Amino acid sequence: MSLNKRIVWFSVCLVLLSALLFSAWWFLQHKENVDPSEPVALVNGAPIALKTLEREMRKVRDDHAMQGLFPEGEQLDALRRETLDRLIETELLWQHSTREGIVVTDEAVATELEEMKRQHINEVIFAGVLKSAGMTETEVLPLIRKDLTIQAWVEREIAGTITVSPEEKRSFYQENAHHFEIPEQVRANQICVYVDADADGTDANMEAARAAIEALRQRILAGEPFAEVAEEASHCGGLDSGGDLGFITRGTMEEVIEEAAFATEVNALSPIVQSSRGFHLLEVTDRQPARVMPFDEVEEHVAAHLRNRKIHEAVAARLVQLRAEADIQIQPSAVPADS
Repeated sequence: MSLNKRIVWFSVCLVLLSALLFSAWWFLQHKENVDPSEPVALVNGAPIALKTLEREMRKVRDDHAMQGLFPEGEQLDALRRETLDRLIETELLWQHSTREGIVVTDEAVATELEEMKRQHINEVIFAGVLKSAGMTETEVLPLIRKDLTIQAWVEREIAGTITVSPEEKRSFYQENAHHFEIPEQVRANQICVYVDADADGTDANMEAARAAIEALRQRILAGEPFAEVAEEASHCGGLDSGGDLGFITRGTMEEVIEEAAFATEVNALSPIVQSSRGFHLLEVTDRQPARVMPFDEVEEHVAAHLRNRKIHEAVAARLVQLRAEADIQIQPSAVPADS
């Protein structure tokens, strides 16, 4: 699939999937006494099965847990209704796309399936992902066909009509200049000597670590390349690149390390710095002042953003029309009996 096609489809996903913020706890709490094939909604007579909703819940379970979000009660019910709403909209777009004569070949579906497997490294990992989602490869194929069909319709009927004028790009850039600010950056190499986390934290242990990094500092001052000393003796990452941290900005590292980096001149060594883990020595190799990215540098990104936003808005507007014309019936099974 081309990059342009994926950009268009990403915009559609903003409409179809943006509200899929829910977890699997509803399923775990309500999985008894329900028929997974029972419809939760009928869209022009086409059913959306309870198992479809449950599958979507499982798909984002890990994301929710990683964010520490555990919705309950009314909040969970609201998220469930929003999720069903998105599934209804997907069905409406699928039905409309097929009425408009969009046909996706079996070859296209098979190609997309292979691409999905490739993105998951190999078939074994992909099969494991499907299993964790409660799905089989056979069940995935119609979902791929549906997605590709909607995508093709959006590309033909909406994306192809979208234009972004030079005035729109320039106006967006001027009104959102803060988004294109790049803060001051320094590039530095780092050597660390950490204090053993299991040590007793006595002055002797701290002084031993400080003495060790001071010895490394003296080697560098005597002429040994910083990178070689880092690769040989540093305790922190980046050893294969001489301890190179790349460009860093404020707020990305422990404050005492940042202060030393930004206070040190280019091609100079910082003082030895004590952090929460031990001691650090920095060699600053470059400095970039704060700047605002010029329009020419970001014009293509601005155009892509505005185009995607217009596609998103156009799909949303078409969904309002499709809803108004559709026969949508929400079934009692859409709401748990004990919610």
